[in-house]
Amino acid sequence: MKFDRRPFFFESTPFERRCMRLSVGANLAVIASCAVYLFLEYELSGVTWPYIVAGILVGYLTADFASGLVHWGMDTWFDQAVFGRAVAIAREHHTHPQHILAYGFLEHATLGSAPSAVFIGLAVLLTAGCAISPLSYFFVIIWLITSTCFFSAQVFTTSDIGAPGQRSSALRKRCISLFHLSIIGFIIVTTKSYDTV
Repeated sequence: MKFDRRPFFFESTPFERRCMRLSVGANLAVIASCAVYLFLEYELSGVTWPYIVAGILVGYLTADFASGLVHWGMDTWFDQAVFGRAVAIAREHHTHPQHILAYGFLEHATLGSAPSAVFIGLAVLLTAGCAISPLSYFFVIIWLITSTCFFSAQVFTTSDIGAPGQRSSALRKRCISLFHLSIIGFIIVTTKSYDTV
């Protein structure tokens, strides 16, 4: 059985492309801000390993819950007249599942980056405004993991295009795992570098 992979909302306006680039750039800025905070404030925060491990685990749980909440909101409550093409693309995958695979990097990255840049970005700003402590460090770990999950979960969806399901699904899972392991590795290296000084 052959599927028509041409999506319904493939064409985008220059304004939509600028908005998508802005969303992705803003989320990458959130990720970078979290990484810089974790690197610079480790020693001053006095954080211990239980906070770090708990932050990583809670970050994954937060990302899972928040991505489900965004998905549900896109499918149920958000208005296509207000949010436009993003809602249309998100809803299209229910009626034509293969179509979502034909969208490009920018569309996939934006679906996760836009809500992350707004909500996680605000959370990072609020947390950075608090006194540096193990608790503030813990929350920045959560925001780092959550924002990278939002970004990478959409980016690695594109690995399904043109490849058999099981093989590409396994590849995508490995890519996501390696991406997140690199973030966790960054946190460990940052903390180890201060421990040896």
